[in-house]
Amino acid sequence: MVELKKCRKCGYQFLSRGKKCPNCGTVVNGRLRLLKITILALLVIVVFERGISFLNDQYFKPDSKKSVEISAEEYHYQRLSSLVKNQRYGQAVKEIEWIKKHDRLDYNIVSIFMKNISNRLIEKVSKIPVEKTEENYTIYELLCRLEPENDHYQNKKSFYQNRLNN
Repeated sequence: MVELKKCRKCGYQFLSRGKKCPNCGTVVNGRLRLLKITILALLVIVVFERGISFLNDQYFKPDSKKSVEISAEEYHYQRLSSLVKNQRYGQAVKEIEWIKKHDRLDYNIVSIFMKNISNRLIEKVSKIPVEKTEENYTIYELLCRLEPENDHYQNKKSFYQNRLNN
């Protein structure tokens, strides 16, 4: 049995096989029309989003060099914190020397790290017997690298170095 469709625009009735009203030309199949509208809307949204993204990249681009420097600072702070936390003082001292050489971080913050490492090394060396020459020498060598002007560390380093050489 063939059904009649009624055009929602003009009210004309026609056979259900038709997709358009023969009287006014209005599309009667609502699903097809909805699909086309949905696809068109998605296309407009994608094009609009791409356009906004392009404009942001062109006109509101952050200073990428500054961003890289900030992330490099963060990297070195996190690396130093991790090295100190994991008691990898030799690597922490190397990191500080690299930072000082390349003048990358705020000196006040670096000096706090240096003091923290020095205090931990002093605490560690105080528990090591004098007979463990190599361990003592290694720690005093690190302390001298952190504080080269400290005569006490220099003397201790020389003392243990002489013991290693004999």
